[in-house]
Amino acid sequence: MFYTSSASTASAAATWSLRSAAAWWATSRALPRRRISAAWALPVGGKTAVDLPTGKNQAGSFYQPCIVICDPNTLETLPEEQYRCGCAEIIKYSMLGNAAFFEELYKTPVREQYEHVIEVCVQMKRDIVGADEYDLGRRRTLNLGHTFGHAVEQCSDFSLLHGEAVAIGMATVTRAAVKRGICGEETLARLLDILHRYGLPTETGYELDKLYEAELVDKKISDGKMHLIVPEKIGQVRMETIPVEALRDWMQDGGIR
Repeated sequence: MFYTSSASTASAAATWSLRSAAAWWATSRALPRRRISAAWALPVGGKTAVDLPTGKNQAGSFYQPCIVICDPNTLETLPEEQYRCGCAEIIKYSMLGNAAFFEELYKTPVREQYEHVIEVCVQMKRDIVGADEYDLGRRRTLNLGHTFGHAVEQCSDFSLLHGEAVAIGMATVTRAAVKRGICGEETLARLLDILHRYGLPTETGYELDKLYEAELVDKKISDGKMHLIVPEKIGQVRMETIPVEALRDWMQDGGIR
C-alpha cells in the first residue's frame, strides 16, 4: 500500500505502483478534491493517531491523503492471524450497513474475493467519511465493536490483536442488545457463527471491573457520555448515547463478569 499526502508525489507513486497493482480505485467523485480515497478502508478517512499507555489512539489528528493505492496481492503475504483480524473489520462493515455483503462473506471467504471486498469496504467508508469527516455523527457507526474492543485490547497490554478485540467487542455489544430487546437472537447467532468461521474470538476472560476501568479513559467519552453503536439486525445499527456509568451494565448484559 502506498499512502501519500502530496499531489505531485501521488502522481509519481501511481506511475510506479500501477505496474504491479492488481487493482486500483480512485474514488475522488464523492469527496472534496483534497480527499481522494482508494483501495483499502484503513487509510480512507484521514485519522492518524498513536496508542499511549493510557489507552488506544490517544494522540493524533485528521490528515487526509491525496491518494491511496493498494495491491491486493500483498494481502497474500499476511500472517494468518493478521488476515483474520482484517476479516473482523470487514465483517463490521457488513453489520453496520450492508446485509447483502454479510451474506457474501458468509458464503465466500474473503481471500477468494479480495478485490470485491476492498471495493465494498472502501466505498462504504468513503460515503460515511464524506458525510461526516470529523466524527460528529454518522462516522461514529464505524466504532461498532470498538468501544468494548478497545477496553479488551488495553487490558491485554495490546498483546491481543486489534481485529480479535473488535470481534469480541461486536459479540459483547450484540449480546447486550439482545438482552435489552434491541435485536433478535438470530442476529446474535449469525454474527457469532460468521466470527467463528473466520477463526475469531467472541469472549474474553478479563473481569468486569478491569474492563470498566479501561473504558473510563476511552477517547470517545465526551461530557461524561459515550456514543455506543448497537446492532438492530444484520446490516443495521443505531447509536445509543449513554452515561459512562451505564457502560458497566452494558458490559454485564454482554456477558462480561
